[in-house]
Amino acid sequence: MIDAKSYRQQLDLEQQLPSVLDELQNAPLGDKRRVERMLDIVEMLHDDPAQSFPEAVNGNDAALKGLYRFFSNPAVTMESELKPHFEATFKRVETVGRCFAVHDTSELSFAVNNDVPTRKGLDHPSTRTQCLRIHPTLMVAANGSRLPLGLAAMMTWARTPEDSRQRPQHWAERDRWFEQALAVEEHSPEGAEIIHLMDRDADSYDLLAILVEAGARFVVRMKHNRNLSAPTDTKIIEALQHKGKSGERTITLSRRTTNRSPSDKKKHPPRETRTARVAVRATEVEFERTGTSTKTEIDRLRLNVVEVSEIDVPDGEDPVAWYLLTTEPIDTVEQCWQVVDDYCARWTIEEYFHSLKTGCALEDRQLQSRDALETMLGIMLPLAWRVLLMRHLPRISPDADAQVLFAETELEILREVTHRPMDETPSLKQACWAMAALGGHLKRSGPPGWKTLWKGFRKLRQRHQGYLMALRRSGQR
Repeated sequence: MIDAKSYRQQLDLEQQLPSVLDELQNAPLGDKRRVERMLDIVEMLHDDPAQSFPEAVNGNDAALKGLYRFFSNPAVTMESELKPHFEATFKRVETVGRCFAVHDTSELSFAVNNDVPTRKGLDHPSTRTQCLRIHPTLMVAANGSRLPLGLAAMMTWARTPEDSRQRPQHWAERDRWFEQALAVEEHSPEGAEIIHLMDRDADSYDLLAILVEAGARFVVRMKHNRNLSAPTDTKIIEALQHKGKSGERTITLSRRTTNRSPSDKKKHPPRETRTARVAVRATEVEFERTGTSTKTEIDRLRLNVVEVSEIDVPDGEDPVAWYLLTTEPIDTVEQCWQVVDDYCARWTIEEYFHSLKTGCALEDRQLQSRDALETMLGIMLPLAWRVLLMRHLPRISPDADAQVLFAETELEILREVTHRPMDETPSLKQACWAMAALGGHLKRSGPPGWKTLWKGFRKLRQRHQGYLMALRRSGQR
């Protein structure tokens, strides 16, 4: 946990959260009027990104037509919209110094039915849905706070013939991992320490070799139990079994629901929340280039591998077992646990996807083409980061001044309608718990979760808008 002063120094937060409006005003859209239109849309969605577009324009037909025209303008691209946000992210990285570059892929699924026609440029994983795949890179502070600093790179693709023709020859989906990592390496400020974090889907010989060749640092969860180089006639996991386990810890395993895709349930079976006792061990391994490698000339790799596994597994439970390939040192137990702790920061991007899909209602948008959806993403991606930051700050600095997140009038509303105890100058924790009460949170339930916070935030915004309207009508504002 860090104090308020530390994160204010990191993000220059003397008064309030970073403004997406300020970041995007220099977007290179080729026409000042396009930039103004984009900023109008950002301002409409800034405080409540989950609202529908008709809600955002307050039913103004002309404004709604202008919004859809902007999203359909071929002169506006996601890349040009995001460019100033990427630049602002790297400035924050330069301030923080040691950061994680967290890479992951998510599928945006859009319903297809009688009311929603087929969208141009998306593929069909089923008869009832269309899909666009996104692969962002989220920069996260590596100082113990896991503060999300913004996006540093972004890629989209669809499994369509048109998309394949637009890609370089011999491009494969797995190439996205090293392409984005190299882009981050290229644009990172001098002196910044970047550690790339990736899950099992990234594990390929080409990725590992390319990152080693670029001098990049990484922690990648292992998917393939590779054969070790001769004269050893063993595999990686077998080599680890000769090392003694040490450094036991107790961890809490989160609940996995059944309401997920079949492929996700296969990789991560449902489970209930439980406490697990885990231990760590590590070793250095060397393995040779595989027959499927096509992107590198490096014939063999020497890496460290860290295993964290559950001991005394309860009957009927699947044991926890992670195998992490890394360039980080493993000479001591403390260094081994540091690798594990670093990898755990990867969960921040899962929360970012939740922010996109729930906090910004991304999959409910009814735009009719991939180009329009990507233009919308250029606005929604930074807004989702701000929503995530809004949720994250009270966790790492609960005693900070609530006005970092809340206007004074919002605090007045929370005092009036929730009756939760708040100091004269309330803390972030006090204000957020009061806001969660609007979303149905009960004190005895423990810290509020994402859904109750978000529900409370939307209700607070509605009350705040009504409050300001009443002031204007009375002539006080």
